Amino acid sequence: LRFLAQEGLGYALEAAGQTEQAIAAFGTAADQAQAAGGFYRDREAINVLARLTKKEKKRKAKELEQKKES
Repeated sequence: LRFLAQEGLGYALEAAGQTEQAIAAFGTAADQAQAAGGFYRDREAINVLARLTKKEKKRKAKELEQKKES
């Protein structure tokens, strides 16, 4: 059940604004879930993808803001 603790760490890191570290924590949780028989692996993969999507949206918003200022 270590992967559940790792998932909690991912959420805590995300709440603290540390997106890169949160993505890494969710990735580790996915690996640990896979090693534990695959249970919960899909959920952790979704967590990783959701944070990557959020990160990409922030990047695009920043780019648009910079273009607006130019």
